[in-house]
Amino acid sequence: MGAVLSHELPNGSEAPIAYFSKTMSSAEHNYSQLDKEALAIVAGVRRFHEYIYGRSFTIPGTSIGNADTLSRCPSKDPVEDPAPTLNLFHIDNDYSCPVSSADVAAHTQKDPTLHQVRSWILRGWPTEKAEEKFSPFVRKQKELSTMRGCLLWGDRVLIPSTLQRRTLETLHKGHPGIVRMKALARSYVWWPSLDRDIEEWVSRCDPCQEVRPAPPEAEPTKWETPSSPWSRIHINFAGPMQGRHLLIVVDAFSKWLEVVPMASTTMEATIRALRRLFATHGLPDVLVSDNGPQLTSLGMEAFLAGLGIRHALSAPYRPAGNGQAERMVRLTKEALTKMGTGDWQERIDTFLLTQHITPHATTHKSPAEMLMGRRLRSPLDRLH
Repeated sequence: MGAVLSHELPNGSEAPIAYFSKTMSSAEHNYSQLDKEALAIVAGVRRFHEYIYGRSFTIPGTSIGNADTLSRCPSKDPVEDPAPTLNLFHIDNDYSCPVSSADVAAHTQKDPTLHQVRSWILRGWPTEKAEEKFSPFVRKQKELSTMRGCLLWGDRVLIPSTLQRRTLETLHKGHPGIVRMKALARSYVWWPSLDRDIEEWVSRCDPCQEVRPAPPEAEPTKWETPSSPWSRIHINFAGPMQGRHLLIVVDAFSKWLEVVPMASTTMEATIRALRRLFATHGLPDVLVSDNGPQLTSLGMEAFLAGLGIRHALSAPYRPAGNGQAERMVRLTKEALTKMGTGDWQERIDTFLLTQHITPHATTHKSPAEMLMGRRLRSPLDRLH
């Protein structure tokens, strides 16, 4: 039996979307011709359930040449497809559209303050003292410019007051703290009260406050700073979180973070995950870990030794010895908890993009710039 799902075009022709065919079981071969045709209809509707459920569709009579052809070239697999399970979802779309340069230009034109500042940039600044609200702009007058209707301070876009809330929402994707959110903002945007607004935004974010960590009891062990990217990596496991474990890998030079969801934390699963990372980033010189059984096993030691990677272990019962990985474990767990429930991989991806583009407090550059030598494009780049 065979089936074809087609879309009828305005000119009356049909464009195939999907094809399906299967062999009949020995019992089905004994059906009458009428029952066989009904069986084919049921099988086709089940196969294309996700396309046609809740929609009106037409099953033609004898003029179904495509399906007839498929019925004569069936799949060799006689196993009946399982009946589809009905799952009902209520999806609350919480994606806010990132602010674009066109939005900024339009709102700048309507903003009385920025409109006046733009006029001064183009025609010359006043010689008399301006109103107090213009003071932040007057102090920066030699560094301000305009491009395509937007105002720039250096390469940072001046955001009109009507778009500042949306911009803060975009900056707070992934729930960075005050310091990291300010660092991210300073790479893209500016307005006079930006720092204060970020502090207030984070302080009013309930998920951020609920998972705020306690002050550390002691200074973590300090490692020498590597001289090149991916020469020393720190790894650890986080979890279980919602029944899952996460492999946390951080590059000591660039602070680039990788988070790998793990169905199992065995030695074999850990080696498979590390192989995938090494295929992307290359081999490190040193791998630092704690004394977990899967990380100190003979198999793990043989795997690392075979690749010429030195395995450095932190002191037992001293998590601070692997401080970089421990901090990233805490940061990851906090961020995923703040983002609540939802698609697990989507939350991880959102958090990682924020981490990769946010300048680090130590290097003053984003992990992407340190590791790849370039900035990653993000929704915030739509401002330029």
